[in-house]
Amino acid sequence: MADLTAERARELLAYDPATGELRWRSDCWTGRYGRQLNARSGDVAGHPAKGGCRVGVDGRSYLAHRVAWLITHGRWPSRQIDHANGNPEDNRLANLREATASQNQCNQGLGRNNTTGF
Repeated sequence: MADLTAERARELLAYDPATGELRWRSDCWTGRYGRQLNARSGDVAGHPAKGGCRVGVDGRSYLAHRVAWLITHGRWPSRQIDHANGNPEDNRLANLREATASQNQCNQGLGRNNTTGF
């Protein structure tokens, strides 16, 4: 199965760049963890997961910030998507930017086992 297209994403989901929310455009059935959930038009799409929120579309799971980028720019990001404020659940367009892996690590907080602060 091919990747989600911008047209298909826009058909199924509405993205609000000011709040970062993805919402279903129409009633649908969506799978989550192997069970079926009834999603109503206007419901927030996705569920919390490692690395941010994930959205299930057409039997595949996508990171919500990448879907937001796809809807806004009409293409998948060519690199990683960095959350400028470091919060992977904040998908406002102003908080998202394309970045290399090195750039993406720059605003990462200190590790929990860091004892020196460096």
